[in-house]
Amino acid sequence: MPEHMFDSEKLDCVVIATPTISHLPLCQMAFESGVDVMVEKPFARNSEEAHRIVNFARESDKLLMVAMNHRFREDVIHLKEILDAGDLGEVISMRIGWLKRIGFWGRPYWFTDPKLAGGGVLLDLGLQMIDLVLYLLGSPQVITAGGGINHETLELEVEDQAAGFILFDDEITCSLEVSWAHCDKEDIAYFHIDASHGTASLN
Repeated sequence: MPEHMFDSEKLDCVVIATPTISHLPLCQMAFESGVDVMVEKPFARNSEEAHRIVNFARESDKLLMVAMNHRFREDVIHLKEILDAGDLGEVISMRIGWLKRIGFWGRPYWFTDPKLAGGGVLLDLGLQMIDLVLYLLGSPQVITAGGGINHETLELEVEDQAAGFILFDDEITCSLEVSWAHCDKEDIAYFHIDASHGTASLN
């Protein structure tokens, strides 16, 4: 049991890579034990749980890191340096997508249970894409956002496809599409930035 580990071992940090439903209680246990935490994405099922985890970290004065590993790719780091230097000018729009082909989809049982996971493809793939946008743009203010989901293709309780649109301050726009059920021969992933002095893409 986790509590036995915290009681019996002198830990510096823990990595929490369990189903999303368990992240809140495990993070709370770790922070109350005075331990830093790295938690797998998505780190909560909803915004209420996310705020509670962050508050536990602040109250304990310990480190909380969400495992957004794409931020540490060499191409992402290089693109952020280019954007921060202003080499592309002002960002105008972004088009991002991650479409996994139907028939090649497979996940642990809890991924498709909304009570355990909190959501489907939007939390699984969309969250990572949106995080990259926020990171590269320096956490801009969201003015408005909207979109739609579908769960008919794979007949799951959670969404298997989702699409959306985000308007940030400075009138930067971002369109998003993600899928576990893309009807094609191969997966598709794209990340395009249009700016006033040029364009950039990530795979």
